[in-house]
Amino acid sequence: MSSLPRILACASLAPLLIATAGAVVIDDFSDESLSEYTLTRLLDNNTTSNVSFSATGGFLSTSAASVTNVPEQVLLLRDDVGLAVGQTLLLDTNVTTTLGTAGAVNDFGLAISTTDTPTGLTAGTSGDTRTSNSYLYVTVRPSQDSVRAGVINNTTPSTGFTSATAESLVAQLFITRTTTNSFEVGYFTTAAAKVTLDLNGAAEGNAFTFTTSSLGNAIGFYADLRDTQTVSSVDNLAIVPEPTAALLGAFGLLGLMRRRR
Repeated sequence: MSSLPRILACASLAPLLIATAGAVVIDDFSDESLSEYTLTRLLDNNTTSNVSFSATGGFLSTSAASVTNVPEQVLLLRDDVGLAVGQTLLLDTNVTTTLGTAGAVNDFGLAISTTDTPTGLTAGTSGDTRTSNSYLYVTVRPSQDSVRAGVINNTTPSTGFTSATAESLVAQLFITRTTTNSFEVGYFTTAAAKVTLDLNGAAEGNAFTFTTSSLGNAIGFYADLRDTQTVSSVDNLAIVPEPTAALLGAFGLLGLMRRRR
């Protein structure tokens, strides 16, 4: 974006951007370090971990190596920051895929859990430890033009909800803690429209409800990569205290102008 259009865009959003001054950016990845995070491999049909994350260039990306169209699902979490009731976890997205087989699964997005070290697979093993944890995720799947959400609720998996939308139209992913045990998840479009996702095709606005009150003690990212590929990029992991949808959208557009200038 050239300087003049960017200035005009910022000016038009100024009242909303000022109102989002309370938003706290937890990580903008400018230091290119992921030392605050712990990687946990939850599901893997391989015997070694192939999924990794990097913050090279100030954006977070995820990659898989030596995978042949089989699941490998991971969490990358930190517990030095938690999500309190009324707060929203927010992430700017500009997700694309390079390499890999056309149409292969490649989810990448936000996640929350009860701890940054949920039970995972040990090195050199394959298997499935998903049902030993509680977590909630919302991701972009660029290979299939969709945004997806799903949960493991005290060892019980639930069918995720999918919204068909091109990844180029997704500006942000969000998770809002509406009560101690309930969460709203979804995304904001590049036009700052809010889209809420729900489980099992329920009416929009139906919350994701958990039986544990400690979900949100850890925050971070979820990836499911099933082919050799790189999925990038996300930026500005932030917590917004009790904002309106319009304010969240404005915060996201600020990230868009930074990312796509």
